[in-house]
Amino acid sequence: MMRGLGRTFMYAGVTAFIGYLVPVPDETATRFALEFYSSLTHGHSIGESIRRSRITVRERGQGRDLTWASAVLYGEPSEAVFESV
Repeated sequence: MMRGLGRTFMYAGVTAFIGYLVPVPDETATRFALEFYSSLTHGHSIGESIRRSRITVRERGQGRDLTWASAVLYGEPSEAVFESV
């Protein structure tokens, strides 16, 4: 289903879309989102921000869940949302 949803967003003109392959716990998904958006605001690309978020959430989660591995980017990973300051 997520592939269809991602494709729908891309056809609508969205340049990047992040979705999860499986249902994820709210707490871990929130941690992932906070890390991701923090990285974006520091000027990192979308792909690099996802990479950094995965590493941080994986290390803090101590292997309890695989939320960090479930996030998928549809779109251009080198796209930056904010300029580096």
